[in-house]
Amino acid sequence: MNAVAATALRLLALDTSTDRMSVAAGDGTRMAAWHGEGGPRASTELMGRITEVLAQLGWTLPDLDAIAFGQGPGSFTGLRSACAVAQGLAFGARRGQGVPVLPVCTLQTLAQQAQDAHPSQPVLALLDARMNEVYAGVWLPPNAARPHWTQVLAPCLVAPAEVSALAAQHAQQLGPLVLCGNAHAAYADALPGLGHPAVAAWLHTAPDAACALPLAFALYAAGGGLSPDQAQPVYIRDKVALTTAERMAAKAMAA
Repeated sequence: MNAVAATALRLLALDTSTDRMSVAAGDGTRMAAWHGEGGPRASTELMGRITEVLAQLGWTLPDLDAIAFGQGPGSFTGLRSACAVAQGLAFGARRGQGVPVLPVCTLQTLAQQAQDAHPSQPVLALLDARMNEVYAGVWLPPNAARPHWTQVLAPCLVAPAEVSALAAQHAQQLGPLVLCGNAHAAYADALPGLGHPAVAAWLHTAPDAACALPLAFALYAAGGGLSPDQAQPVYIRDKVALTTAERMAAKAMAA
């Protein structure tokens, strides 16, 4: 964790933006975390996992100073679940006094994971958005001259076939990129591989609450905490399924 994290703050982070579920808590010196299968199980198991993780540190909900959640993009249901749980816990924390909510971008969480193995490389985060699309975002990692992550490309929706050109465009300015996320599992044939000149490495992973914690500490220090009623998911896409006409058109194009 960075210097911002080295405080007495006690934070909880949770992410259910994909079919994986994760929970982490820490104060900058100690951390406990859990990750595993999510999806439909998130609605029934998330609170129990939160209790378990806090217990590993000897904490309970009243001990927390803020609660972070994976804001999106990602699964509509998963994002709503994480936001609702974070809001509910934040409202009730400190025996009803409440604590701030910290919305953390799921794509930036992927970039944070890439930093451990590739600390100086720009990152292109790619998350499976279903419907033959991926969520994409580009970040520059912190360094001596730049103490915080710098967003180069805001999270957006692109077709898998467009990712090669997107990577090449940013590599011209930033150098070879570390590609990270879970999109490769769904669109391996369409995405650029390790032989592509714009690709320095591939990290196949999903958003994880443990990597959201450093971002949450930095967000808190920058005054990014929200009142629980202000916290909202970020969907990027405004629909969850193709219409019948759109499905028929897609089949016709494929044929």
